[in-house]
Amino acid sequence: MATQAFFYQNIGKFEHLIKQVEIDKMVDTERPTYQITQYFSAVILKQDCLKAKQIIKKIDIAGLNKSHKLLFYAITSHYYYQRGQFKEAHQAFEDVWRYQKESTTVDHSGFQAAIVYLLAQYQMSIKNYKYAMMLATYGIDLANASDSTYFLENFFWLLVQASDTWDSQNFIVNEMIENARVIAKIHKNEAILQKISQRKGEK
Repeated sequence: MATQAFFYQNIGKFEHLIKQVEIDKMVDTERPTYQITQYFSAVILKQDCLKAKQIIKKIDIAGLNKSHKLLFYAITSHYYYQRGQFKEAHQAFEDVWRYQKESTTVDHSGFQAAIVYLLAQYQMSIKNYKYAMMLATYGIDLANASDSTYFLENFFWLLVQASDTWDSQNFIVNEMIENARVIAKIHKNEAILQKISQRKGEK
């Protein structure tokens, strides 16, 4: 339940559920997911490199399954970027994308969507907008293939942000904003709803 809330980015619900987790009673199979979501939260949501560094030390990276490992390194590309280690950030991105684009499995867990979102967001961070749009479109295709909506509003919002860098037709941008708004409302993704509201206020 906590992981689902997290991948829907219903952060209020996620934090409420995660506080109830009794770490001492956690079974070994649950630990990697718990640690990865904590790592995601520290790096992506809070941009707290110090907390992230503490979490990294606790993660048994070699023991992670493929999905967990790819998500770990996708988060790590952002961790490096925030620390100014741009070469390492780029290498982490390249490694994850190489494995991800070769993957033929349809993932219903949300991990794949999270990975692709972070790859697209990384390209936005380095102002490589066309690459970010390609990855966001790839993410939307993945969501369609897996019949899931994990991170779907984020992919639409990335397309909106990237399309701002050149003259895009208004009706297409407005449609993407509306798609992002509707899905974010269903997921209770306050961060995206706030960004949409701010954008409307600026227009």
